[in-house]
Amino acid sequence: MNGGLCNEGEGKQRQVCKLVECGTGKVWNPAVHAEHRYVIKVAGAALYMHAPGRGYRLGTKNILDDCSATGNSPSCQWVLEPSLNEPGHFYIKVGDGVPLYLLSKGGTGDGKNSELGNCPQQMNLRNCQWILEPSLTTPGYYYIQSSDANLYLRADTLRVSTPIVTGACKHEFNTGCQWRFEDPPGQLATQAAPETNNTNASASGQVSTQHFPKPMESPLNWHVPLVEVTCKFTADGMIGRVNYDDKDLTALVTAVTRGWSTTKSLKFFEKPGAVLTIEGVSKHRVQGCLNTGIQVACTANSTKSVWHKMTSNSTQWSATGRAHGKFTASELHGRGSWAWDRPCEARSTHLHLVEAPAVKKLWAVQGTKYALIKFPTWGQVVCKFMLDDHLESVFYNGQDITAKVTAFTSEAKRTKVIRFQEEPHATLTIEGRSGEKSRIGRCAKSGLQIVCAASVTGSLWNGVDSNKGWKVKGSLKGNFDAESVKGHGKSWFWPCKSRRGKKLQGAPNLKKIWAPLGDKYALFKYPDQVHLQKMRRNSFKRFLKQAKKHTKGMRNLWGCRRRRTRRRRIWTRRRRSRRRRRLFFGRRRRSRRRRVWGRRRRTRRRRIWARRRRTRRRRIWDRRRRSRRRRRGGNRRRRLR
Repeated sequence: MNGGLCNEGEGKQRQVCKLVECGTGKVWNPAVHAEHRYVIKVAGAALYMHAPGRGYRLGTKNILDDCSATGNSPSCQWVLEPSLNEPGHFYIKVGDGVPLYLLSKGGTGDGKNSELGNCPQQMNLRNCQWILEPSLTTPGYYYIQSSDANLYLRADTLRVSTPIVTGACKHEFNTGCQWRFEDPPGQLATQAAPETNNTNASASGQVSTQHFPKPMESPLNWHVPLVEVTCKFTADGMIGRVNYDDKDLTALVTAVTRGWSTTKSLKFFEKPGAVLTIEGVSKHRVQGCLNTGIQVACTANSTKSVWHKMTSNSTQWSATGRAHGKFTASELHGRGSWAWDRPCEARSTHLHLVEAPAVKKLWAVQGTKYALIKFPTWGQVVCKFMLDDHLESVFYNGQDITAKVTAFTSEAKRTKVIRFQEEPHATLTIEGRSGEKSRIGRCAKSGLQIVCAASVTGSLWNGVDSNKGWKVKGSLKGNFDAESVKGHGKSWFWPCKSRRGKKLQGAPNLKKIWAPLGDKYALFKYPDQVHLQKMRRNSFKRFLKQAKKHTKGMRNLWGCRRRRTRRRRIWTRRRRSRRRRRLFFGRRRRSRRRRVWGRRRRTRRRRIWARRRRTRRRRIWDRRRRSRRRRRGGNRRRRLR
């Protein structure tokens, strides 16, 4: 049994993955009881995983607690539900009958709290699924690993009510990272007693010594072999970084430092939703897509795999380019979908992949020296929404997909689901009708609540909800033109927020939106170009902030650091010393040089105003001088008389 690392049984890739049998490559899964309740105990202390509270408590943080002091309430009990999409993965559901699951808040990250949330299995959310990894040092205990990162559930065992977070755990570390699945006290007494010792132990109210996993009549096991993918590719120039499933696999590429004439090869195991990114670097001067390109051909050991007989002719490829190769981490991992576009077909004359010489040569449409291509890009999207009061139509990419909506004609409180294939630069529009009679009532009760997810990592629709990014257009009669139904045209506004009325089942805290003027008909659209531009700016700001931490200055980032002269360095030193003096002694009077510079910095308007003031003063002074002369002349005439 492989302890969670893909080593000799799966090649030399030292990455965290599913538990497999090294000999056969089959996914291992412990036998579990369906709908069986467990209490989860931490190693090194008599403390258990606890979700405090009662009822529908979305967002409640999980803590370590003494469950014997709380009367062994159902909030201390948990149910393991096998994932329908990921063999060997589990959903951990709270045992008090509420449809809430254990998840890592905001995506798995180091130090993030674990809490209760909604985890629909059809959405295949990665931060809701967990892998049970047996401990190598303590029999009967398990590491609970997140499915999308090499992080585990851990807690501080020295204090009660400490939060349970995700973080790194070493295999030789016993306490705080290892967990044991036990039967709740008194549960074994209601079952058939297998042996006398176990019956006495359960009747006395003590915790059972039988640990997870336990034998059962029909264990839920998967025996699905892993799909091995082999990709061969080459580029007109040099291959840079290669990433798959958020992991850098450049070291696993054969002949990665060789030129275009040598075919590169990469082997990996397919993971649903993961994307492959390949960076290409052109060695000569790039002239758009005329003299460069990348060719790719892949095969898989399963005919049902998306990678089987996949080449660069596929329409699922996308590309982005940079002049200096400063790709962000999100772009290298296939995210930031607003930056990806369909690649151009390059026309390099001497680039021919030996395994598939007739396939297309791809490059970024920007025609830059550095290009990054991605596969797959556009996957299946599922959206769950509720529209209060009536749903009129749903359009995507200009096509009417209203017939694909489940429960279309049902009442508003029924949750509706729509599935569609993602297309580049396509817009989703949803038209709704309010049953309220007044404008105030429509904007207070009517509205749309929606949440979406995609099957591909980095898709634009992953994590989309009604909280942001949506625009709306209102109408009193519902006569929207054809351009508006396609998501084009003008007069789109940010929606207003409705606070009353029906809520989306499973996500009641989502923002409920409607037309801002309270019109009877509302047409919603996503995505909006203004929102995408804002996302681009925010991502670029994060990139600059991250780059500034790892470089000496922003001038190093652009590779054009200016040489400061001795005089500029002296002035810089003086400015710094003046700032320090101001902090200690207060602001001093400006020096003569700064006064001169201040005069030079006056704008044209200020100079005009100063000129007018001077002319006004001169006129006043001239008037006074004339009056003095008149008075003096009059006095002289009187004296002469």
